[in-house]
Amino acid sequence: MPVLPIWAYALVVCLIAWFLLYGDSLLRPPLVGAIVLTGLLFSARVYGAFVYVTLDGSAGSGWIDRYIAAVIAQFEKAVTALRERKTLELKLLTPQLRIWRFSLRSLRILSRWLYGRAARNRAALIVLVGYMFNLCALGSLAILFWALVIRYASEPSMASMSSSILASASHVIPGVPEPTSLAFPDWIKAANSVTAWMIFVLYAGPVASLFPARQERLVKRGMVLYERLRIARKTLYAPLVALNNVANLMRESPEVQRIANCIFFFKMQPDLNRMFREEPDAARILKGRPDIIEILTNAGIVLPNLDDFIPPEAAEGGAGVPSSQG
Repeated sequence: MPVLPIWAYALVVCLIAWFLLYGDSLLRPPLVGAIVLTGLLFSARVYGAFVYVTLDGSAGSGWIDRYIAAVIAQFEKAVTALRERKTLELKLLTPQLRIWRFSLRSLRILSRWLYGRAARNRAALIVLVGYMFNLCALGSLAILFWALVIRYASEPSMASMSSSILASASHVIPGVPEPTSLAFPDWIKAANSVTAWMIFVLYAGPVASLFPARQERLVKRGMVLYERLRIARKTLYAPLVALNNVANLMRESPEVQRIANCIFFFKMQPDLNRMFREEPDAARILKGRPDIIEILTNAGIVLPNLDDFIPPEAAEGGAGVPSSQG
């Protein structure tokens, strides 16, 4: 689809507001504003039409790149929030897992949509729909612009909007009758016909000849996006499976939740040596829990030598620490 400037959408809103406020007005000054707005909007659409005929590979699918970036950013934001809490709570983890599953499912659907022979057929359909939409938009804006001009220039009194649109369309669409009771200058009739000729002859023909090149460009773009989607899914899938398994275990046993929080706490520590130096009691307590040490080791956490952080006086009396202390 053609890419419009941001200000073009503001023009659409202003034009709709004009029709709501002054659509039935018989005064000519407000009509000048509508003519200017429609002319600017038509110029924006012409700009989009020229962008449409270019073979720039980045146009038309940027929303998929933005969606991938948004999914990854949301995942990183959630992980950062979990790090700041330094605990895993099932009531917070469960809704987050639902969001991640939905994101991965949507990425999977997009991947299937961009892969295989069906993707080539969809590319041809997208090119055709974009071409038809662009022509209809250009033609409709041209009819509206000249209808407003005809209404402004009609004599002896201002014509109705419906009669002006019919008069404008009669010079664009073959077979549409021109109202006989409406009088307006001949130069408007000629300019209206020339505009239609430029849109449906000078523009439509050359753009239609670009269909194969645009289709091939869209297929190649789809292959690039498919690879990005595959990498994004692979990046997010592994941590999602791990957290999903943890959530299932936490539902089954409260003890597992405490163990998971312990593993999560140690995983989030940037420097275990510094932590044990600042909190020697943590090293002494952990030394008395060989079962916890084994769980942390199996989880891939490399613990330093705890004896290096236990003060000598605590090590001599450390036997008094019960082995069940957490």
